[in-house]
Parts: sequence; structure tokens; C-alpha cells
Amino acid sequence: KVPKEECAEVCYQAIVAGYRRLDCACDYGNEVEVGRGIAKAIADGVVKREDLFVTSKLWNTYHKPEHVSLACERTLQDLQLKYLDEYLIHFPISMEFVPFEKKYPPEWTNMDGKMVLVPNDMCATWTAMEDMVDRQLVKVIGVCNFSTQLLRQIFATCRIKPSTLQVELHPHNSQTKLIRFAHESGMNVTAFSTFGASSYLELKMA
Repeated sequence: KVPKEECAEVCYQAIVAGYRRLDCACDYGNEVEVGRGIAKAIADGVVKREDLFVTSKLWNTYHKPEHVSLACERTLQDLQLKYLDEYLIHFPISMEFVPFEKKYPPEWTNMDGKMVLVPNDMCATWTAMEDMVDRQLVKVIGVCNFSTQLLRQIFATCRIKPSTLQVELHPHNSQTKLIRFAHESGMNVTAFSTFGASSYLELKMA
């Protein structure tokens, strides 16, 4: 992981080198720095905004419909952008809301250091995501780490279908049936941790 103090320059140099796809998230804790890198690249004439494809993600603590727009607007503010090319629900896990002024990004625990799961209708969250498209804050919306059953749940009530499924994919976790279902449903599939996730080592799961 890139140290925060180096992140803006790394982002800038990546754009100079030809990278145009930037995959961000509130939970990564560096959207302010990424935003500085993007702003510098645009100011220096390296790229125009429309040359970039910027993704960000809705964190677990912001699944209540009334919090989705707050989270999206905070991400846009941090990235210094008027719109996202893609906004994804990061996990199908709804957690207790943590106000921005108390802890941001909220990560996996509340102010008491506890991970508190809360009941939530993911379809209601999706409706709020659709509102972000209507308001032209994002161009397309999608999901990360969703199963086939969870995708079916969204498809059953959605007005705007998820454009993208982002999941961990590598030889030890190929998720063939899930990928086939996503493609048959007209979704794009984005893979992460294609050589395996280093987080498994950090969490002593490997």
C-alpha cells in the first residue's frame, strides 16, 4: 500500500505514465490525496476529466438511504470531482452509521471499537444509488462482493440495473458460476486481487 504522504504524487505519475482507470473507495482512506493527484494532472494538461474513468465505493456504514447521498458527495468533495464514472456498493454488509465528524473513513468499527451490524433493505440502498445517477453525480452504479442471490434480489426491484460486479478472482477463487450469471445478466466484471489478497496474510487467514 502506498503511504498517504506519497499517494498524490504516485497518482499523478500514474496518470502521466498512461493510467486512466482509477479505482478508489472511501475505505481506502486516501481519496483526498488521489484527488490532489487528479487535479494536478488536469491542471498540467496531462489529461482532461473525460479521459479518466474514476470508480469509488459506498462504505458499509452508509447503506441507509438517507446516508447514500452524503457519502457520495463526500467522496466527490475529496476527489475534487463533479461526477464519478462508477459508484459501487462496497460490501453487502450494513453497519452502524458513524458520523463524518467523529470518524472518517469509519472502517470496520464504531466509536466504541465494535463492529455493529444493522438490519437494512439492500434494495432501498440501491434505490438511493439510482438517485445518484438521476442527479448526475455518477454515470453508472454497481456492486462489489455480491453473490448470485444478492444480485437476483437487486434485479427483482431495480429501476437501473447494476452495470458492474467487482469481486476477488484468481486461480484459487475462480467463482465461475457467479461470473457466468453476471455476464448473462449483462454486467461487466472487474477482478481484484488477481494473484490472491495480501490481506489474508495480514489477517492471519493464510
